Amino acid sequence: MEELGMISLKVDGSDAGLLAFAINYIQVIQIFAEIWEQLQPKHVIGMNVLDLLLEKLDICLTRLRYSFSGFCREEECHVLVLILLGYVLRMYNVEICSSLIVNKVQTVYSCLERLSEEGQLRLSDFCKELKKSYIEQRTAEAPGPFPVHKLLQLFCLMQIPLSGGLKHIKAELLATGNNSENPFPFISGLPVGITFQIALYNISNKDMVWLQMTVGKSVQYAFLDLCLFEGSDQARTCTISFPFYATSKAASFLLRACVCMERQIEGFIDWKKVEGGPRHDVTLLSEEIDVYLVRIENR
Repeated sequence: MEELGMISLKVDGSDAGLLAFAINYIQVIQIFAEIWEQLQPKHVIGMNVLDLLLEKLDICLTRLRYSFSGFCREEECHVLVLILLGYVLRMYNVEICSSLIVNKVQTVYSCLERLSEEGQLRLSDFCKELKKSYIEQRTAEAPGPFPVHKLLQLFCLMQIPLSGGLKHIKAELLATGNNSENPFPFISGLPVGITFQIALYNISNKDMVWLQMTVGKSVQYAFLDLCLFEGSDQARTCTISFPFYATSKAASFLLRACVCMERQIEGFIDWKKVEGGPRHDVTLLSEEIDVYLVRIENR
């Protein structure tokens, strides 16, 4: 992964997306390996450690699935199988599996089944047993434990074919003229305008992209209208100001900002309802940045 990271600094164009995917893929496999070791009989399982690894796995799998475009059927099926494995690991050591997880398994499996039929791809024994298991959970009057151990024994990590047509969907974010020594001034209870420089890469007009601003438990979203950006799908840039409304009563506070993309359901977009925030789950496209603010009377 370190060697690929060094190579990626010198590569652009179509190969850059392939290298970015490879780096993220290796990170996912590395987390799977750490989880696998936690599940060994000789290992004393620390549930806090396992929970943290599973959360990290969810984030990385989501990035793997939604931060790249141009998948061929084999590549997309491979990623979907890894997501299903992640759900199975979520159900490890749970007496009665969560209906929420079973719903997610069914949704992802339906996508996998459709792609495999279109591409005439053979599903593994792990996938077939998983389908059988979640159907039994659905139809049983009193659902029992999910056969996690049996499924893990059936799983075999296959080689992933890479077609080379992948594009990395990402963003870069910068708060203009702001750092710990130059905080933005604000008045408690009033909105404060924050200017951002935003760059979007491989974003199409059908994508719904948001700026997420977080202070503590308060989260505010601002819809990014792609018409305001200059450039093409490959690279778009814009400098734009947004108001943040939940200003603190404290002398200063730290705001965390990032760019995210809404994960559409079957490509559905309702352009009339973009106010308020995303209606579906989101995928982070940029690293979170710190925005420093200080109350005017404290400057």
